[in-house]
Amino acid sequence: MQLPTGQVMLAVDDQERQIVSIGWKETYDIAEDGFCGLAKEQPPFEDPTEEKPEPEFFPYKSATDLVVQGAAHAPSERSVPEMIAAVLVGRMRKEIKVIGDRTCTYQQGRAPRFSDPEPFTTMPLGYERAYGGKDPSPREKTLEELLAVHSGTYPRNDRGKGYVLANESDSIEGLALPNLENPRDRLAPNRLVVGDPSNWWKQPLSESFDWTRPHWYPRMVHLGLAPEGLPSDERLIPEVKKGYLPVGHQRLCANPFTDPHISLRFTNGASPELIFPYFRADEQIKLKGMRPQGDWLVQLPGTAPEMLVRFRGASSRVLPVLHTVLIQTDEARLTLVWRGAWSPPVKLPTKLPTIQNPDFDPLEGVAIWINGQPLH
Repeated sequence: MQLPTGQVMLAVDDQERQIVSIGWKETYDIAEDGFCGLAKEQPPFEDPTEEKPEPEFFPYKSATDLVVQGAAHAPSERSVPEMIAAVLVGRMRKEIKVIGDRTCTYQQGRAPRFSDPEPFTTMPLGYERAYGGKDPSPREKTLEELLAVHSGTYPRNDRGKGYVLANESDSIEGLALPNLENPRDRLAPNRLVVGDPSNWWKQPLSESFDWTRPHWYPRMVHLGLAPEGLPSDERLIPEVKKGYLPVGHQRLCANPFTDPHISLRFTNGASPELIFPYFRADEQIKLKGMRPQGDWLVQLPGTAPEMLVRFRGASSRVLPVLHTVLIQTDEARLTLVWRGAWSPPVKLPTKLPTIQNPDFDPLEGVAIWINGQPLH
């Protein structure tokens, strides 16, 4: 059996204090009863230089990301036109209305007509099936339109479907509608056409259990960026109403190049409802609608890695926290990414290896052990 894998890097925490960040990745198989056993194969951390939807390890996160990847499955594999998929942790419940494929019919001078949903047995739950995307208008845009707000891209999710600016036949006829919606904030025919691009924030939020992207709103705000078109009264914005963002965030993003306001909160990439105070090692996560057999109560293993740092003759135990809980339902796989943060008693050198000194190690003299095995 392969051992879990780790990595170490010099970083700063959310108070800009120097830390040695210790990452530890564990992969588990999820049994039918929801209990997890360590997998025989333990994939190493992915190469950070490879392009991925989300880096597997950030040196610091201030909360736990819960991400669920997979598909909705109709009960007993009997096709349905719509159903509910949900993730439950304690009192938190995130529901998604899963709807069969639908299209639009253009009606001159009236709101478009939605077709009935086609029955399905499985439906992917990624953001590609959620509301969003790019305005499908085939006509050539003027220079003024190209320079306008977003130029036809939905700031919350540029990978989804259903986002359309004009009630025109070429844009509406046959337009694919989203399969994933908030059951309490549905897309309706009279709400489909955005009109003025600055109205984008009034549209439904994109719904998924998967990773968001750093350039999507609201996550982009933590990189010091905000999309155009937001109202001056930020209390009207759904993300502010739900507590994902504070009032005043546009002001903080006013000068992203000369006065950037960057927060390490951008490292949390889960759906906003699925970002939690650090999970316990024995947390339970209930999944609904993601297996034809019915609900699935996933029980985290209950043990955290033991981390020990030795430096200049002194030993320090490091309390790890859970950065990421990734459940891949179709593979029955659980991935946990832990992070320990050790604060060195003296400032360690921050320079990098050079051509003249390629073997330079800023962590020279720092010995790290995890579960009794040397990591560095």
